[in-house]
Amino acid sequence: MLPRSIRHITAAAALLGVLFAWTPADARPRTPHPDEQFRSLLLLLNAHEFRVDRVTLDRIGPDVPHLLIKVVGESKHRPTARVRATAALAVYPTDQTRKFLESRLWERGLMGTVLGIQIRRQAARSLAEAFGESAVNLIAGLRDDPEPLIREGCAQALGASHSPHALPILKAWVAHEQELVVRAAVDKAYNDLLRERQ
Repeated sequence: MLPRSIRHITAAAALLGVLFAWTPADARPRTPHPDEQFRSLLLLLNAHEFRVDRVTLDRIGPDVPHLLIKVVGESKHRPTARVRATAALAVYPTDQTRKFLESRLWERGLMGTVLGIQIRRQAARSLAEAFGESAVNLIAGLRDDPEPLIREGCAQALGASHSPHALPILKAWVAHEQELVVRAAVDKAYNDLLRERQ
């Protein structure tokens, strides 16, 4: 016969097993409070290494798309976090994220600043990755931007769209582009898209 202490432990384990067996099948983990999600998101965006990963972002909670927009829009956050948040919006292709990313392309407050250039370039790329062909014409509007880095980002985003409709845009653009770095980006995007078509 088992000692009394072991019998008590065995009985407790059995009781826990029964309780877990009775847990409703549709029971779900608690959804973290938005403030808790926000803190977790900021930790992720400010981490030494970061890559856009929908699975990791979804684990934070359901408010992540809204919170990413909040990070991008608030100047109190680190520039790196704001650019990374812009990149992360690419994995949430909703009407809300599309409108927000589109608004970043020509946001006056972002014009003429180093951070503004980074966010605008990333917004173009995120639009291309999230919405592909349907974003091509909008992104192509950046071809005439006075800032060469924005035009370079435009070319890269058109390539990232993987859309055949970007090919004639890139082909017509390369002959008129004066900046060598931008022309190289246009040429690369065009050739990459051509290879994808073959």
